[in-house]
Amino acid sequence: APLYAEPSLLGKLCTLSQILLVAAVLWTAGRGWPGEAFIVGWIWLVTALTVVSGLHYTGVWLHRARSAGKSGDGT
Repeated sequence: APLYAEPSLLGKLCTLSQILLVAAVLWTAGRGWPGEAFIVGWIWLVTALTVVSGLHYTGVWLHRARSAGKSGDGT
């Protein structure tokens, strides 16, 4: 039986931070504000959120896969 993926709040926050980073890079390239230091800080934040979100998804899906294997129903 299939296991269905569900987005988590952490994953959605990660995606939002990535989109905002792209917007900030484009804005900075065009306007020169808020500047490189802000962008570098945002990159570190996005990187951390991406790693944490990836670990969270891995943990959730390992747990679900193990539970599905024990119950045999895939849910």
